[in-house]
Amino acid sequence: MGPCVRRDDGKQCFRNSSEQSLADHFLDGGEFLIGLVELGLGGLRTELGGERVIFGDLFLADIRAYREQKLAGTGITPVFPLWDRPTLELAQAMMASGLEAYLATVDMKKLSAEFAGRKFDSQLLADLPEGVDPCGENGEFHTCVVAGPMFAHRLAVHTGERVERDGYAYCDLVLA
Repeated sequence: MGPCVRRDDGKQCFRNSSEQSLADHFLDGGEFLIGLVELGLGGLRTELGGERVIFGDLFLADIRAYREQKLAGTGITPVFPLWDRPTLELAQAMMASGLEAYLATVDMKKLSAEFAGRKFDSQLLADLPEGVDPCGENGEFHTCVVAGPMFAHRLAVHTGERVERDGYAYCDLVLA
């Protein structure tokens, strides 16, 4: 799950002063922080009151070091509240909290294409092959969250077309 920019008063910030969506940079993989730097982290601090960026990283030290290095000297503090949590326990806790998600992308070197489009639930966890992280922390899969305690309402979706390209399977999630 990608990083979230949040103001000190608890409100989420989705746009900066140039009105370019920060979400555009969430989808760049490792390029998220470069995008924030290009947008001007100083503006994040002064215009939006942001002092921290929250990351959902769990245990990949190289990714954490990359994020910390990119934020060094910006006045923005990276926070890793889930760091070193056991991933099976975390996946179960997320489900118990009401989080609802679907696998949108699957690395076919690690999972079969049929996993793309599946609901992230206890049956999925039971079906994961040995060595696949329950939270997809090693890039086995990426999810799209459609409901949870952080949402005002559930996003009604249904699965659409599944395609395979360049070693990955993708499943469209279509708003109902």
